[in-house]
Amino acid sequence: MFKIAMVPDWPRNSDGDVLRSMAKRGFDFSLPHEIDFNIDFQAWPPPAEAIQLLRSKCRDVEIYDEHQYVQLRINAHVTYEFVIRTQADLSEQMKAFGGVCESWGVFYMPFKPEA
Repeated sequence: MFKIAMVPDWPRNSDGDVLRSMAKRGFDFSLPHEIDFNIDFQAWPPPAEAIQLLRSKCRDVEIYDEHQYVQLRINAHVTYEFVIRTQADLSEQMKAFGGVCESWGVFYMPFKPEA
């Protein structure tokens, strides 16, 4: 029988809401996952120096010209603290280049209990 874990008391903000939604759908927080962090820039394309800096910090960096954002994929445990800290760190590093990280996501298949 599947046991539903208690949902932690994350802050009442958009990041906490996402984590609560993930928990209710059976997301396994005990395992590391690929977490996508999206960086938006005031001007497109972003400066080459910004991309070089991101690539020096993370191997998995994709530039999405069509939607005009840069995405970093980091393998880690999904925690509120990690998500908030990483967004703040990326925003601080990209500030001089007109960039900000305000969104993230994880691709996963929600748990579906058997009927």
